[in-house]
Amino acid sequence: MKTIITITLIYLFPLIAFNQDSFTGFSFEPKVGLLFGSMAGGSVSYGMDINLIDDNHMITVGAQKVTKANLILGPLSIKEHVEVNMMLGRFKDTKRFRLYYQLGLSALRGTKTTKRVILFSTIESKEDFTTVGFVLQLGGQWLISKNGSLGIELQTNLNNENSYFIPTLTFSVGRLFAD
Repeated sequence: MKTIITITLIYLFPLIAFNQDSFTGFSFEPKVGLLFGSMAGGSVSYGMDINLIDDNHMITVGAQKVTKANLILGPLSIKEHVEVNMMLGRFKDTKRFRLYYQLGLSALRGTKTTKRVILFSTIESKEDFTTVGFVLQLGGQWLISKNGSLGIELQTNLNNENSYFIPTLTFSVGRLFAD
């Protein structure tokens, strides 16, 4: 967890230091996602985004943990990773709703664990991985006030180790409007 916080601050520092006067809004956005798909298993995700807002643009630095499990088909396998991402995007506001999209890159570090049962013994193998991914996020928020919102995001990360597509629920707190 210390690594995630350190990398997030390293990404965020230049944005704040060099663009301090140009960003008029910000938000902290905890998120959680859960998806059980057609494959036997599921995905769980939780994390935090920090958004810098200006006019109708957003810059996001985020960190999250994703766990994917295959519980029935074949051996038990679990892939989990921690990722740090940076995304750029745009949004459109109405009086009470905000729609947005963001694109970016992420750094992932994780472990793939496979357990096979052969007769009466269990063989477990672990494999660590580090990779880079392409992030796409589409979302909508219900703007409760100038300082808070509830939202839903459809988030995908395409990479060569642990790609995923997962809906997440979000709660944003901060200065959400660029006045």
